[in-house]
Amino acid sequence: NNFYTTTHMVLTTLCRAIAPITPFVSESMFRNLTGSQSVHLELWPEINEGVIDDKLEIEMGLAQQLASVISSLRKESSVKVKIPFRKLSYSGPLEISEAVMDVVKKEVNVEVLNYIGEADSYLVSGSTDASNQNIAAGEARDIIRTIQQKRKELGTTLSQLVKVSLPSWPKDYEDEIKRKALVSELAISSEFSVEVS
Repeated sequence: NNFYTTTHMVLTTLCRAIAPITPFVSESMFRNLTGSQSVHLELWPEINEGVIDDKLEIEMGLAQQLASVISSLRKESSVKVKIPFRKLSYSGPLEISEAVMDVVKKEVNVEVLNYIGEADSYLVSGSTDASNQNIAAGEARDIIRTIQQKRKELGTTLSQLVKVSLPSWPKDYEDEIKRKALVSELAISSEFSVEVS
């Protein structure tokens, strides 16, 4: 729910800010979002000092630095982002909070990321070989992406279930595949196919 509230606030504020530059686009967007008569009758957006969190902004900047270091490690090791690392450790000027760390872990696809101590800049350590890669999770993500692409080609709705046939899939991730790609049934077949349920 927070996502929708935030998105609505951002889009309506953006419409008011860009109305003088793009009057027709902002008018259409604003009316669709609010049902109001016109964006041009609204007051100019004002800064709400109460929602500014300087500490969070600093921490997010540091989190971006950490994510960049992890991305560089992936690039140097030739490990695609779709394959999660099981565990990495990091040191740096600040231990990232749990809430922000969840964002970092999703961004760089690392299952566990431990803070091991202070350093001047962020450094990451851990194995990058296959023993520290969750290959099955990467395969599941690839299957989900392929199913989603096929759903798009078929023109399915956002809630419509599909039946999928494919040669194999990681059994530990069957529920995740079904949930994320809206699959009612997975079946073994020599060829990949998707059909509406």
